[in-house]
Amino acid sequence: MSGVQKMLGWSLATLILITAGATSPALWGQEEAAVPKVKRETVVLTLRSNYFSFSDDEYADLYGSDKWVPEIKLSLRLLGNMYLWGSAGWARGEASWPGWSDKSQAVADIEWFSKTTKTIYGVGIGYYAGLITPGEFLLRLEGGLCILSFKDSGTQTFLTNGELLSSYETSESEIGFSIDMGVAYTWKRGVFAEISLAFVSARGPAEEEDETVNWGGFRAGVGVGYRF
Repeated sequence: MSGVQKMLGWSLATLILITAGATSPALWGQEEAAVPKVKRETVVLTLRSNYFSFSDDEYADLYGSDKWVPEIKLSLRLLGNMYLWGSAGWARGEASWPGWSDKSQAVADIEWFSKTTKTIYGVGIGYYAGLITPGEFLLRLEGGLCILSFKDSGTQTFLTNGELLSSYETSESEIGFSIDMGVAYTWKRGVFAEISLAFVSARGPAEEEDETVNWGGFRAGVGVGYRF
């Protein structure tokens, strides 16, 4: 390499170093710009509308197997992508049918009326994979315990004059488990929409002696939420 080439090389290197030094914030007493950190939301509130198909044939025959179940869920991030969640949902039903006060009656003369409220509580652990930034999707998986609670009430009245013959009120609860999978899409910072599928199982007593039925079933839901 000639002396001229060596001189040009050293000159270029010196120019690069001078330029870098002159533009350095530290040289002018400025702090270096901090790398922005992605906020890790610790609390998530979700409101969900569910289509619930109950497995209990006795319940389905009386109130229908398919119910709309509104639900609220609160999640708290624990470590990394794992979080603790708790939820509550409600299903209501009403039914009425004719009856006979005496077997010798040719025409029904009484009316049975029954209504029920099924409350579904859940608590468990979840895990999500994906990004929580706007325009991105994430997948979540959840599992945990659930409590299905029934509260039933009913009346028996005469059709002719509405006289009350009898009434009843019962309540019962069973513990089971739930498995849930969902996909969420973040609209903008903190706001997201999701779709989900779940299976809920809690076995309770049936009308037949020594038999049990699943009070839960399959659930499909859509929801919106906010990450605080």
